[in-house]
Amino acid sequence: MLNAFLLADALKIAIETLEIVESTRNSVKSAFYKASENYSISDMETLRMAYRIAYESIKNLNLVDAIAESIIGREYHESLPSILKNILRIIVYEFKVNPSQPKHSLADYISTLRSIYGWKILQPIEPYLGRIATLSYDQTKLCELDRMALAYRQPRWLIEYLRRILGRSIALKVIEGLQAEPRIYIRINTFRTNVEDCLEMLRNEGFKLKPVDSIPYVYVLESYEKPIPLSRAYHEGLIQVQDLSSCYSVVLLDPKPGEHILDLCAAPGVKTSYLLQIAGGKIDVISVDVSIKRIHLMKILMEKLSIKDACMLVADGRYLPLKDVEFDAILLDPPCSGTGILHRDPAFKWRLTYKRITRFARLQYELLESASRYVKPGGRIVYSTCSLTLEENEMVLERFLRLNPEFYLSKPKIMLGSDGLRGLNYARRLYPHRDLCNGFFVAVIRRV
Repeated sequence: MLNAFLLADALKIAIETLEIVESTRNSVKSAFYKASENYSISDMETLRMAYRIAYESIKNLNLVDAIAESIIGREYHESLPSILKNILRIIVYEFKVNPSQPKHSLADYISTLRSIYGWKILQPIEPYLGRIATLSYDQTKLCELDRMALAYRQPRWLIEYLRRILGRSIALKVIEGLQAEPRIYIRINTFRTNVEDCLEMLRNEGFKLKPVDSIPYVYVLESYEKPIPLSRAYHEGLIQVQDLSSCYSVVLLDPKPGEHILDLCAAPGVKTSYLLQIAGGKIDVISVDVSIKRIHLMKILMEKLSIKDACMLVADGRYLPLKDVEFDAILLDPPCSGTGILHRDPAFKWRLTYKRITRFARLQYELLESASRYVKPGGRIVYSTCSLTLEENEMVLERFLRLNPEFYLSKPKIMLGSDGLRGLNYARRLYPHRDLCNGFFVAVIRRV
C-alpha cells in the first residue's frame, strides 16, 4: 500500500470538508481550510490530495449521487446520515467518475475508512463499497435534460432555464464557459507604483501579462510560474486581482475629477479603489455596505492599496441615512444569485434555487429605487450583477424605467459583450465562453 497515513489524513480532511459544505454556506475553499485546521495537518502532498478529492466530489455532485443511488437505491441513499453519504460520494467519484486512476486501490480506501471510522459506523454502506468499481451506470433511459445536467455537472433547472432564455446553442456554450478555469485579471495600483516598474517586477517573477484594451491599468495573466497571491507585487499592494467584468462597470461609470460618487453595496472595496484610481483620487466617494464585517475588510484593503480618500458607511442601501445629498454618479452592484460565477465555487450551484433568484430580484429593485433618489438631474447610475438571469437584470430595469420615466437607458461609452435581452440593446451581457471573464450584466441609466 502507498503511504497509508497520507491517504488516511487526506480522506479525513476531504470528508470533513464535504460535511462543512453541507452543514454551512461555506465555499469549498473555506470549508477545506477549516477542515485542515481541525485536523492540524500541514503536509502539502496530503493537503493537495484532500483538496482535489473534496473539490471534484462536490463539482460532480449530481453525477456522483446519481451513481450512488443506482447502486444502493434512492430511498436508502436519502435515509443515510450525511457522513455516510459523503464517504460514498468520495468513493464513487474516485472510482467511477475520476478520469485518472487513483494511486491507491479501492481496497486501500475501504480499509483506511474502516481504520478511521470503525466497522460499526460504516456498516450501512459496507456491503456496497466493494461493488462500486465494477458496476456500470446506465443513462440511456434518462431524458435529454437529465443527461445534459449530468454531462455538464449542473442543476437540471438551471440548464432548462438558460436554454429557455438564451436558446439551446448559446446556453450550452455558456454552461461550458462556466465550467472552464477562469482567466485571471490584475489591476496595477498606481497609488503605490507606476505601471512600467510594476510590469518589470512581475516579468522578473515569471508572469506574462497582456494589457486589456480600453480598460486602464488592467492586464490579463497569460502565463505564470506561481500563483499571483505569492508574488511580491501582490503582497505589497502594487496589484489587485479584479475580473474584467468588475473593471468594466467602473469604466462605464466614468468618474471625473470633482464629482461626488456613491458606491452602493461597495465592500470589500475593489470597485471603490478603481473609481478613485481612474479619477486620480480627485473625487469624493461614499462607500456603503450593510455588513460591518465586509466594511472592516474594505478598510484593510484600502490600507493595503494606500488609499486614504474613501469614506465608508455601514448601512442598508435601501434605507440610507443621507439627507440633502445628491451624487453625480452612483455605482450599484447589488447582491445577486451569482449565476455568472458558478465556476468560482462548485458548491454554490447546488444550493441555488429559482426561489432565491426571485428574492434577489426584489432586493435589487429596492436598492435601485433607493439609489435613484440620490442621483442629480443629468447624473447616472451604473447597475451591474454577476448574474445571467432575466429576473435580476433586464426585468429589474424594465420595471424601474416604466415606473420612473425621468430615467432612461444610456448607450455605454465602451460596448463590450453582447446586447441585453428583451430589446434592451444598450444593456451589456458578458459571457464566460466568449468574453473570457465572469458572466456579467451591466447597464448605464441616466436621469434627464
